[in-house]
Amino acid sequence: MKSRDIGKKGRFEILVTFARLVGKGEGRKKERKKARLAKLERIGRKKVRQIRKIGKIGKRNKGRLGRLAKLEILGMKEEGKIMKI
Repeated sequence: MKSRDIGKKGRFEILVTFARLVGKGEGRKKERKKARLAKLERIGRKKVRQIRKIGKIGKRNKGRLGRLAKLEILGMKEEGKIMKI
C-alpha cells in the first residue's frame, strides 16, 4: 500500500486486499500473485503517464481510468479487490 505523487494530479492510494492470497494454497501460484502485487508497488510515474494517454477519455476521468487500466494490465482486478482509487 503506497500513496504516490503524480505531477500535479495530487495523491492517490491503491489499496488491495490480501484476503485471497493469505492461507489459500501454497506454492507457485501464490508466489506469482505476490510477485504481481510487488510489481504494482514498483510501478513508477513514467508508466502511469504512458497508460493515462491510452484511449479517448474526457479530461476529468483520464487519471482515474488510467489507473484502472494499469491495474487491469497487471491483472489486479481479478487477483484482489480494489478498495479505493
